[in-house]
Amino acid sequence: NTDGKDFSYAATVTDNGRILGQYCYFENDTCVYVISLGITCKEGGSYPVLVNADTGAINVELICGHEINDNERAFYITPFDDIDNTVRTASNIGFAVAMESGQFKVVRFSLAGSTYAIESMLDETIARMEQDKERSESYTSGGSEQYL
Repeated sequence: NTDGKDFSYAATVTDNGRILGQYCYFENDTCVYVISLGITCKEGGSYPVLVNADTGAINVELICGHEINDNERAFYITPFDDIDNTVRTASNIGFAVAMESGQFKVVRFSLAGSTYAIESMLDETIARMEQDKERSESYTSGGSEQYL
């Protein structure tokens, strides 16, 4: 989806509504991976996670972010390059999160078409940012803004 006012995204959704996606924010020219797992957390908290895909396993950190539903928060996935490489090369991906109960929360996603979706979203996002920059520069006196 590239029609948003503040961001664009490419995402996959499970049958029970869990989301994994790359979100690019226009205001600061930044892209991040976001996941919803149906669990709660302390905002700003960092949680280690095992990611398993048909291309291999990696360890990542989830950073607890904004609330998306009652008692559920979005997580930002870091490091970006590790998760980006896995999402672009794998067909399926699973996240295993250790819970306080001693159990694991496991969520799996299909990545069919992920590379195409991400590249299409990025192309549209970059084009939009360039248009916004041109529009902004045409209305800016003195050119005092710095763009990345």
